[in-house]
Amino acid sequence: MKHTILLLIVITLTVFIAGCGKDEQQTTGKDQKTTQTDPANLKIAEYKTQGMTCTGCEETIKERVKKVIGVQEVEADYKLNKAKVTYDTDKTNPKKIEEAIVDAGYRVLETIQ
Repeated sequence: MKHTILLLIVITLTVFIAGCGKDEQQTTGKDQKTTQTDPANLKIAEYKTQGMTCTGCEETIKERVKKVIGVQEVEADYKLNKAKVTYDTDKTNPKKIEEAIVDAGYRVLETIQ
């Protein structure tokens, strides 16, 4: 009897774990379809910044700017005081990205498109 109960618990857990992985993969695939970008809509903007002093500052800018809908890629360099952002022109614009940098606690001195 104990072996039967143990076997049922193992089977139940196996089915549960396998089902959880499938749901997550399906959701991820679905999300990827809705976030595809036409390469023709991609542009790069560079921001001359002030206030970055370390790699932690770079990461702060990257994390904040990546939250802007339409941002595809972010690079930040504290030594050059510069951020480079690839974005979808249908979903965002340089001003919204600049606002994210400012909201992160840094100044934008110049935007180069």
